[in-house]
Amino acid sequence: MAYKKTGKPVGRPKYQFTEEQLKIADDAAFQGCKNNTIAGLIGVPQETLEKYLLKRLRQKRQERDRELRRAQTKMAAHNVAMAIFLGKNELEQSDRQDWSLTGKDGQQLLPLLVEVKDVPLDKDDSK
Repeated sequence: MAYKKTGKPVGRPKYQFTEEQLKIADDAAFQGCKNNTIAGLIGVPQETLEKYLLKRLRQKRQERDRELRRAQTKMAAHNVAMAIFLGKNELEQSDRQDWSLTGKDGQQLLPLLVEVKDVPLDKDDSK
């Protein structure tokens, strides 16, 4: 807080959160709540919440992310769908399959391009 030359404080005093408010904010951030929801839960404006607790809330959300990753990793050992999910989202794996045609000798077959010229068809030739 800034002080005048007379030694008196200038401006509003810093908001003091109660222990209960801090616990509610921490728990809500860990559960993934957004700042406006947390502000409503503890009864302060969102701007006040972000001014004083933004770093703390980010840390709680990072802890949540870390816990989710641990849980997913454990689950992947027993759940194929979870292993696939983690592979796609964390390891950038995909289901894309590349196909190529090969001949008897294993060489890749090249597409055969045929040039078709304008040749009139007789109605009798179409049989």
